[in-house]
Amino acid sequence: MYFDQLFLAYILVAFFLFIFGDIKNAANVYAITWMALIGGLAFPVINISEEISQSTYYILLVLILISYFSFWLGRLNQPFDVPQCFLVKLKPSYIRAARISVLFALAFMASNAIYSKGLPLFNLMFGVGPNYLEFGIPTFNGFLVAFINSLAVIFFSIYRRTKNKELLIYILFIFAWHFLVVSRQNLILLIVELIVIIGFEKNRTIQKGRLILFFFIFIFAFGFLGQIRSGAIDEATGVSLHANDLPSILVWLLLYTSVNIYSVDSAFRIDPVYDMHSFANLVPSFIRNDIFGVDAISYDRWQEAAVVSYIPDIYTDFGFSGLFLFVFIVFYTTAKIYRRAKLEPFGLSYFLYPTLYFCALMSFFTNFWFYLPVIFQLFVYLLIWRFYFKKVPNHYR
Repeated sequence: MYFDQLFLAYILVAFFLFIFGDIKNAANVYAITWMALIGGLAFPVINISEEISQSTYYILLVLILISYFSFWLGRLNQPFDVPQCFLVKLKPSYIRAARISVLFALAFMASNAIYSKGLPLFNLMFGVGPNYLEFGIPTFNGFLVAFINSLAVIFFSIYRRTKNKELLIYILFIFAWHFLVVSRQNLILLIVELIVIIGFEKNRTIQKGRLILFFFIFIFAFGFLGQIRSGAIDEATGVSLHANDLPSILVWLLLYTSVNIYSVDSAFRIDPVYDMHSFANLVPSFIRNDIFGVDAISYDRWQEAAVVSYIPDIYTDFGFSGLFLFVFIVFYTTAKIYRRAKLEPFGLSYFLYPTLYFCALMSFFTNFWFYLPVIFQLFVYLLIWRFYFKKVPNHYR
């Protein structure tokens, strides 16, 4: 009875933060996500008799509090924030840079398709085989993903400013590519990052009603693509379900909730091994096995469900103190970039923040902070931002 009330309280707090909080705040969405996950345990879909340790709930709450504190600390006024010495302007040659970038992207896309002998969506439709996980040239496909996602965000911000329909075509093509390769993760990433860019425009408020509508569309698409990619849920995840009478779309959502918290609890039941396997996904795949071995440490039986959050990896490598420090550093740095992004529209931080925001929002899925195809976007922005924007002296400071 106590935990039923606790789960309900978490759901209510998450709903309150969503309705009244600043959705552009990475600490807010991190708290909303994890409180909703804990609240989702009130609707279990897994056949399991184990009880989650009470200390696990306390640790998750401490992590939420640390994220809020470090984000608040990072947003404090700094002497160098104002006045601004420079303004960011769009380069007249931006469309030429966009066309050259798209040509590079097309060349890499074609190379990946030829290497994989087709596109995953067509392979699935014609029964060739669900090879979406093996699609693309190892390592280079991850760089391609980071590159085209960065392009889409830059193109979108310029499109909102110039209404150049050529850029809109490029953006839609990138979305179509992710659909063709059956990449739910990158579709979600792009949608989230573009929503953040919209929220940055003149510091406008993101419409909560539209987000709710998008959430239901996302749930439907998530379950639909999951069914196409993986087939039966219990066979795909390796867990025993007792909610087979529910729609598969809803079961996918509840499964991610239940399995995720059980995964965290399982990791906390063993001692850290400090083998640095959390860094494995930051290393290009062609040398990853030579450095870390073929298999990462198996700290729980839920890894097959592919819903292991960032917490088990960081805890296994650094212990509780390292986990708390990691959250503090991540959100403190994110807050610094967030503050800079609001002060300097279209500056470099303006594009860095949406990626870090996505890492916080989707931290329940995997450790995207240490996931090369996502976090490499930060380095792509460092490389290509200068081809689209320039800084000019601010004579009105």
